[in-house]
Amino acid sequence: MMMWLFTAVGASLGIWMALAIYVFPEIRKTYQEKGTFTDRLLNLWYTMWAFHHIAVALASWFAVWLIPVNKTVAVAG
Repeated sequence: MMMWLFTAVGASLGIWMALAIYVFPEIRKTYQEKGTFTDRLLNLWYTMWAFHHIAVALASWFAVWLIPVNKTVAVAG
């Protein structure tokens, strides 16, 4: 019934992790060599976080990962 949702969230997180495996070491290498990001690296950075936000938005809208919050935490927050 909601298989499309789990597939979309899983695919989005998978793409996010794959990009992160490439982007984070590349950021370190580029910053140590030049001190600035290239346009390509910056675009990959934005793409990586876009896929993360897609997964978070889908999970939030469809209550995939509900986190129970008790009254004390809700009032303190």
